[in-house]
Amino acid sequence: MLIDAAEDPRPAGTARADGAGTAPLTARLAAGRGARRGAVAEVLVRSLTGAEISAAHLRAVAPDALHEAAAWHRVGPAVFLALAPVTDDVGLLGPLEAAYVQQKMRQLRSLADLRAAGAALTAAGVGWALLKGAAVAQRWPRPDMREYYDLDLLVERRRFATALDALVGAGACLVDRNWPLVRDQVRAELTVRLPFGTGLDLHWDLVNAAPLRRELTFPTEELLARAVPLEVGSTEAPVLDPVDTLLHLGYHTTLSGGYRLLWLMDMASASADQADWALVRARARAYGVELPLRLALDRAARVFPLPAEATRPRRRCATWRAVAAAVDHVVPLPWTPGDRRTARIVYQNARSTTARSLAATWRDGLRRRGGPAGTTEEANPLHLDVPDTGARDAYLAVVQAAPKP
Repeated sequence: MLIDAAEDPRPAGTARADGAGTAPLTARLAAGRGARRGAVAEVLVRSLTGAEISAAHLRAVAPDALHEAAAWHRVGPAVFLALAPVTDDVGLLGPLEAAYVQQKMRQLRSLADLRAAGAALTAAGVGWALLKGAAVAQRWPRPDMREYYDLDLLVERRRFATALDALVGAGACLVDRNWPLVRDQVRAELTVRLPFGTGLDLHWDLVNAAPLRRELTFPTEELLARAVPLEVGSTEAPVLDPVDTLLHLGYHTTLSGGYRLLWLMDMASASADQADWALVRARARAYGVELPLRLALDRAARVFPLPAEATRPRRRCATWRAVAAAVDHVVPLPWTPGDRRTARIVYQNARSTTARSLAATWRDGLRRRGGPAGTTEEANPLHLDVPDTGARDAYLAVVQAAPKP
């Protein structure tokens, strides 16, 4: 095996700010689902929190079901690290070990690409910060627990064109090449492929969709000005400060549907870093993300121990939080792939107020009644090669204009 018990540094209950152990999980996780699926969910959560996993826990799970659920929640590496010291069952560990080794290889490649991309942006005089996967992995009990596939960088909006040119000049290639569609969407991120093969989502705003940016207003320049240095593997990168990190993760978790343990563990880890919850609330209100943040924290707290201040009852956002709690009660968290109802629609349509969330949910429901929106196997139209110089210039001109598009 790649590790043994002596090498596993994860403290039990790491996600909890006060250091207390996790509460008993069995009854809660088994409620409302079959015992086998409840057992799988319990092993996943214990793998993330560092709680003890016994032989009895492992006897209760079907290996295939555990592998499928770990992949669905994107926590295969964490589950492998938790189980390797306590079992030598090759049938149980094999696919999990493969997921761990693949993640280690991706991390080495992505860190090499991060060093080169950061150097290119810095040399071009572009302010930048590392977001999400590679950054938040450093806040987990150990970075190799967290799975990620690509990199996300935030750069100065008015220097976005300079950033693109700098990366291409350093050997990157543009993946999103459908310039008329990019122009029409006024999207706040473009995807490039870095020299060692890592995908990079280059952002000039944390909110990609133009209609949402009018309501959820992360101030890019302020976020970059507050960025702090962080050791990421063998390199140092600027990342959002702890408060902005939590707000961004809350928005991203909610917009994504909030159903993966990976995202909820991100919320638990980032919550443990907070020293000033009054500042968290103030910035969340200023950015218009208080409701998405509250939903993400509430859902994370239904699985992981969080600081009490993270989920303190408040009048603001109370109605939509109650709706989310009610739908979550129908099928207890965390879900396994066999669970049909994950309440994504309630989370993905969270907006700055309950009224706007309700309106967005209604519109989304009408769209869903019209039929499926498509499958992940369909080609992304942004990747079509449409080299329209006029559309490219028009898009970049809008991005660099004042006020923010």
